[in-house]
Amino acid sequence: MYQFGSFGLSIKPGEQPYAIVVCAGIGDMTRQYPDFEMRDSCQEAFGQSVHQLFVRDISRAWYQQPQGWYALLEALGTYCLEHSIEHMAVMGLSMGGYGALELSRALPYAVTASLKTFNVVALSTRTRLLPIPAFDFRNTELLRQIPTLRQPPLWQSLHSDANYTLAFAIDELEDTLHAWHVVRRQDIQVLAATGSHNIAHQLRVEGKLTLFLQQLFSPSVGARLVDEVGFFPPKPAHFALAIARNDGYPVAQQEYIATSLTHSERPDGF
Repeated sequence: MYQFGSFGLSIKPGEQPYAIVVCAGIGDMTRQYPDFEMRDSCQEAFGQSVHQLFVRDISRAWYQQPQGWYALLEALGTYCLEHSIEHMAVMGLSMGGYGALELSRALPYAVTASLKTFNVVALSTRTRLLPIPAFDFRNTELLRQIPTLRQPPLWQSLHSDANYTLAFAIDELEDTLHAWHVVRRQDIQVLAATGSHNIAHQLRVEGKLTLFLQQLFSPSVGARLVDEVGFFPPKPAHFALAIARNDGYPVAQQEYIATSLTHSERPDGF
């Protein structure tokens, strides 16, 4: 394990020119530091074939701390160049999803220019996706300690050569509202999933997490996540219903909006 200021890096070498980078989320708040995430799941999905790189932000600062950031990027870039990586997938859940977005746009050009596949999949990327951050109020104090966003703001600038997919949970109001703010963007494919904010856990419960990981290198990753994993394109009613719930519309009006969705497409409670 390598430590670069606020960032930790764990590497499991692979045999083929494929690399997955997994950015950890907040993790268990009762622990001093978050754990590296999905190591066992990646091992099950890829075995020895894929280079597996696991990143964590021990400061829980949404990958915004300057201490060690550029050293981390240099280490990732050097590793990918030394191993002639041609296909890369960067992913994360919640805070890790935001970390995946940050890493994707900050990786050295020498690395990304040589990639044949460059996919970024962010699950439940709620906080700091918007110009004005919104957050789970249980962690308000943590939010106040996060450094100022790097410039230019992430929501304005992503990597032009990467394929972005953002998946959100329709049962989570905040996740849906955040997805609504980017659903019209041409550089992000937005997909919906059922279940809780922790989409990865839901996939594990359904026995689909390994299958999910194995789709991440596909040139048409969004379509594969729909066909193989069960994600689906959101409908305008998902966002209209979330706005109605957030703004306190009468229950009867919310239920009327929900009638335009099939039973399986409706958020929990409808």
